Amino acid sequence: MSTHIWSVSELREYVRRAPELRWADPTELERFRDGFRRSALVLVVPAARRRLLASIGTDTNEENVALMAQETIESGGFFGGLSRDGRWMLLSEKPWDHLIDCVVEEIEYVYKGTGGRKSTKKVLAGIAAASSRTAIDAPVTE
Repeated sequence: MSTHIWSVSELREYVRRAPELRWADPTELERFRDGFRRSALVLVVPAARRRLLASIGTDTNEENVALMAQETIESGGFFGGLSRDGRWMLLSEKPWDHLIDCVVEEIEYVYKGTGGRKSTKKVLAGIAAASSRTAIDAPVTE
């Protein structure tokens, strides 16, 4: 397995070709997906997981966050065209950052739709209390 991480131009190629890839040769589709997943695990997942922990107070599975990023790109728009987010990834100076925003927004939406929001305030308050400056500076007693 290659360890190559995609450049911005390779991400844009995937975004541009995603609507037509569902009808492509399965080998070509897997090549794109494998390269993207490998890159997403490095360039998208860590930032998305940090933001999700801060915003909804729960940890997420890294492989499934990468899969959500893939779904974000492959879902496209109506009639196989690019979605607004896909078009912005083609135009943006920082398409990986925009993809992170899209993935975080979608996962937050899904989480809130499952009723997870009810306990979020309590969890976030606990995280804030545990990471307050006084808690960090407290001397360790043995």
